[in-house]
Amino acid sequence: MDETELLRRSGSPVTRSRLVSDLRALGLAEGDTLMFHTRLSALGYVAGGARTVIEALLEVVGVRGTLLVYCGWNDAPPYDFIRWPEAWQAAVRDELPAFDPLLSESDHNNGRLPEVLPAGRARCAAAIRM
Repeated sequence: MDETELLRRSGSPVTRSRLVSDLRALGLAEGDTLMFHTRLSALGYVAGGARTVIEALLEVVGVRGTLLVYCGWNDAPPYDFIRWPEAWQAAVRDELPAFDPLLSESDHNNGRLPEVLPAGRARCAAAIRM
């Protein structure tokens, strides 16, 4: 989606201060525990992207708060894997790398935010920043 469409959605650039104000208006406060998932494009044009959203969330919950985001992992075989020819399934089973917390990526279907949350690059089933 291009910036023009994103700006149309949000009415103006979405900044860190705007997000902080909106999150507080929703009732989030220092010390809260928040599990979140979002699609950046649903917010509109976010100046600074995923990092801006994470920084706004961290500012709102503060040092006493906790942020959680589902990550999944991107190294799993596709869901239709069992319908593949047996030889292909065997090749993947034999050589698919095991989950490695230092190298495995978050599932791309979960968006960019899990990769930005400062929890050791959030490479786990759920990233937690306490």
